[in-house]
Amino acid sequence: MTGEIANYSIGLAAVADIPFIASIEAAAATMFPESVLPAAQRQETTPIGLLQQAQAEKRLWVAQQDGQPVGFLLADRVGEWGWVQEVSVHPDAGGRGIGKQLIMQVLEWSCQQQCQYVGLTTFRDVAWNGPFYQRLGFMAFDRLPTPEFLQQALAGEREWSRFCRVAMYYPLKPQ
Repeated sequence: MTGEIANYSIGLAAVADIPFIASIEAAAATMFPESVLPAAQRQETTPIGLLQQAQAEKRLWVAQQDGQPVGFLLADRVGEWGWVQEVSVHPDAGGRGIGKQLIMQVLEWSCQQQCQYVGLTTFRDVAWNGPFYQRLGFMAFDRLPTPEFLQQALAGEREWSRFCRVAMYYPLKPQ
C-alpha cells in the first residue's frame, strides 16, 4: 500500500532514501525540550546499518514530498508482534497526517506478516506521542502482559529518559 496525502506519498524506502533519514530523525528530536529528552539523546539517530538491513527486508517506509523524504517508520517483527522501532516526521511536514499514515502502513504490514499485535514505546504524556497513539487505537498494557522485547526497550529508554516512557499495543485481531 502507498498512501497519498496532498503532495506526499508513503511507500517502502529505497536505498537512496537512507541518507535522509538521520536528518529527519534529528530534526524531529528538536521538538522535545531538554526537560523531556536530554540533548545527548536528541543527537542520536538510528544506525545506518540497521536502516540498510530494514530497507533490504522491506520494513522501512518513507513519506516523501516532491521526491524528498520528510518522514519515516522503521518496523520489525518479533513473534506474533509487529514492532514500531522508530517513527519520525520532519517538523516542517508535521500536522498533516503523515505520522498517522505511516502508522497505518505498519498496521497493514503487520497484518500481512500474520501478527496479532503491534507494539511500541513512547512518551506517555507528550501530545504527539502517547495521546496520539491512543487516538489511533493503541492501548496501555493493562489487559495483556508486556512482551519481553518491549520490556527490554523500555528498560534501556528509562536510563536516559526524563519523562515517563510507556509501552503500548494495538490488537490486530479481536480479543
